[in-house]
This record gives sequence, structure tokens and C-alpha cells, in this order.
Amino acid sequence: MAPWASHHLGMRIRRALLGSPVVLAVLVAACNGSNGDESPIATGSPSLPPASQLELVTTVQVGAKPWALALNSTTNSLYVANEAAASVAVIDAGNNEVIATIPVGDGPVAMAIDPEANRIYVANAWSATISVIDGGTNSVAATFAAGKRPNGIGVNPATGRLYVADEESDEVLVLDASTNQMLKTVAAGDRAWSIAVNPDTNRIYVANGSANTVSVIDGAKDEVVATLPTGGQPFNMAIDRVANRIYVTNTEGGSLTVIDGKTDEVVATIPTGQGPWALDLDPGTNLLYVANGFDNTIAVVDTASGNVVRSFTQRDQPWAVAAYSPSDLLYVAYGTGNTVAAFKMATR
Repeated sequence: MAPWASHHLGMRIRRALLGSPVVLAVLVAACNGSNGDESPIATGSPSLPPASQLELVTTVQVGAKPWALALNSTTNSLYVANEAAASVAVIDAGNNEVIATIPVGDGPVAMAIDPEANRIYVANAWSATISVIDGGTNSVAATFAAGKRPNGIGVNPATGRLYVADEESDEVLVLDASTNQMLKTVAAGDRAWSIAVNPDTNRIYVANGSANTVSVIDGAKDEVVATLPTGGQPFNMAIDRVANRIYVTNTEGGSLTVIDGKTDEVVATIPTGQGPWALDLDPGTNLLYVANGFDNTIAVVDTASGNVVRSFTQRDQPWAVAAYSPSDLLYVAYGTGNTVAAFKMATR
């Protein structure tokens, strides 16, 4: 365990996912409160549908505590950040086999892919570094220091900018993705946990876990143009680029906050289950998959209606999900099982 883990809220939640349901409930209750009074009234499904089972295709063994998934559909490669193993596993999405395991910095917790350059950027929280992986050779092309605790990362291939959420400093580092040189820092909220980038609008979204807000950065000036309320402990985000909507998991609140990217306004809150942790959108079906780490389920949200239309029983705390349309597969990473499972994606 890193020396700062005892007081680091993000790491406490990670370790909470390994505990019993009682311990989980205590930890969640002890964390910072929700901004419920500022958020809109919950919309979407008033209750979740009965849980069923997804069709399992295969299970792949990876490194210790697989924490994040990132897909490059151009190369059919799935990248798995193994937090406790200081490595990234590369899975060939064509045959679902591990083809490489790449050593990176300590505590890899987030990744971003530039499909045009075939580069994978890895945020290593414990070593406070960024590893840059060359997707052509599956090797580390560069490693550089990045703030005090980089916990989130995003890249805009259209502008060549790399954005890193520094949780300890409550700011976003702006870098030139071609040179890895720092260009600017942007103040965010308390515990800047994750980054999501919409290259179509050049907007960058920052989930501030202890502030219960999302900061909206205009990439043209790299300045915050809006700060929006969320539920309790916003952690991960997914962007529907067609509808220009941003979905934010509220780990404590058991819900998603929905942001309209055109108006920079919160338009809905969708209940999903206990401890929504990670999420990913299948653009072919407009179904959003939400991993609920506290109750071992995956909720499927119909983004057109804002309703949870399916719920699936899982195991071993699902920590990350990735929807791969070409193969109609949903990948799920399990932190306590050190595996990634491939399932057939759901239908309505």
C-alpha cells in the first residue's frame, strides 16, 4: 500500500470494494456527503428490473487488480490497467487472448487512447508519472512526471492536447501530446478524479470526487467555463458524442448524473444500483453499461429514454467495463478475481 493510502479517499473506495457489504456500507456513509439539494430530482427508472445473467463467452486472466479498460477499435486491442501489478495487459479483441504485458509505473488507474497516433497514455497514481505506450510495438515509448497524484487522463487527437487530473493538487495538467511538455495548469474542484474529452466540441470534463461537481473546460482556451453539481462522489464519465451528453457515475449516490453538453446543464439523474463505478456506451445500440461495484451488478441504461432496461448479476466487484461493437462483446474487469470476462452484449 502506498504511504498516503490511509487518508486518500479514492484509495479507500478502491479497498472498500474488496470488503464485505457491511464494511462497504459503513465506508460509503463515512465519506463526504452528497450534493443532493443542488441536484435535479431523479428521473429515469424508479426501480431496477430483476437481475438476470449475461451470456459468458470467455474469461481472461490478467494482472493483479485490473482497474481500468480502454479499447482501440482501430487495432482491435483491449488494454487493461493492472493497478497492483504496475502493468498493462494487452488483449487481442479478435481472439480474446493476452498478447503482451507491459510494465508501467506504480498504480496505473486510468488510460486514454489516441487511435490516430496509436498511443496509449497511462496515469500511474502511486509513482506520479505518465507512461506512453506505443501500440505498434506494445512497449513504453516514454515516461514522464505528472503532478502529485495523476488519477485521470484524457487526450484530444484533434488538438494534440493531453489532459491529466491531479487529484492531490485539485487541478488539471494540460500537455502537448506530441512532446509531453507541460503547457498549462487549470484549477478544478476538490479531488479531481477523472477526465473525459469530447473531441467534437473540444470540451474537457473533470469529475471532482469530494466536491460533488464536474468542471467543464473549454479546450480552445483551456479554461473552466462551468461547474456543475452531481450526486455523491462522482468518479467516472462517458460521453455520447452524437447526442452530446455526458454521463457521470455517482459512487455514493447510486446514480448517474446526465449533462447536456450543448447547454452545460444537468438534465437528469438516473438511479442505477449501489456503487456505480465505471461505465461505457455502445454507440450502435445507445445502451450504456454501468458497473455497480458495491452490489455486483451491471445496469443497462437506454440513453434515449433514460431508463435502466436490464440488470445483470456479476461477481468479484466489477470495476471496469468496455463495449466492443464489432464483436458485440462487453468486457468486464474484476478487481478481486484478477480477470477480464467477455460477454455477449445485451438487447432491450
